[in-house]
Amino acid sequence: MIKGVMRDLRCGRSRAKELLAGYAPTTFHLEEMVELWGDDFLRAIFVEAWERQDERIRVIQQREEEMRQRAEEAEAIAAAYKRGDKFSFTLPLHVQAIQALELELATRQPPTLGQRLGRWLRRFGLEA
Repeated sequence: MIKGVMRDLRCGRSRAKELLAGYAPTTFHLEEMVELWGDDFLRAIFVEAWERQDERIRVIQQREEEMRQRAEEAEAIAAAYKRGDKFSFTLPLHVQAIQALELELATRQPPTLGQRLGRWLRRFGLEA
């Protein structure tokens, strides 16, 4: 076993014993192992790192697909605009709610000092 490790990884007897005992390989020996056993060996060793990388790739692909869909929608809208089609956009519900609240607040403002003074003067039959 030790001689096989020494031969395959081109290392000395003590280093072969260390590797078999579970010590971490050097970069050189890791490269030799990958060359011998391929990418599956590398994936087995760095499975957690690969999973995180796979997750990042999946998120990037998902965002790319969303951007592609938005671009297609924008192109369709631009083409309709160029043709002169009439169309309208429906505002999201939260925007509609904010606009309704703004309108309500604008119409329900408390009377200003001038308005209150005018009411008070009219009570006594005077004009402001």
